[in-house]
Amino acid sequence: MDLSDILKQHQLWLDKAKTSLEKLTNADITLPLDVKQQRIEEIKARITDFTGQKYNAVQRFDAAIARQKEELSRLEAAVSTDKKLLQGVAVSADVSSAAAITQTPAKKAGTKKRTKNVRAKAPPKAT
Repeated sequence: MDLSDILKQHQLWLDKAKTSLEKLTNADITLPLDVKQQRIEEIKARITDFTGQKYNAVQRFDAAIARQKEELSRLEAAVSTDKKLLQGVAVSADVSSAAAITQTPAKKAGTKKRTKNVRAKAPPKAT
């Protein structure tokens, strides 16, 4: 078998393939009904799965928000209590400092006692 015979056989095969492909209709190309039905079921299952995941995520976020709100209310109550305690301490501190001020005599301005800067004298020199 030489090269020209091989090329002729190949051309015959190509012609045959071309005619068989031209005979296909749209019905032959489209997916069969059972494959479409299977795909529909897969998509429905995925939608159900995604819906469940969405519901679980929403539940997790709602729980996290509720925990944060509880912590916020506890902290706000603690701050309110601390403010009340600090007000009581400040009032008692003001009363005690006012009492201390009335008990100590006030110094007059400019009455600071001044001292001279005295240097020690060197001993006299021996002659």
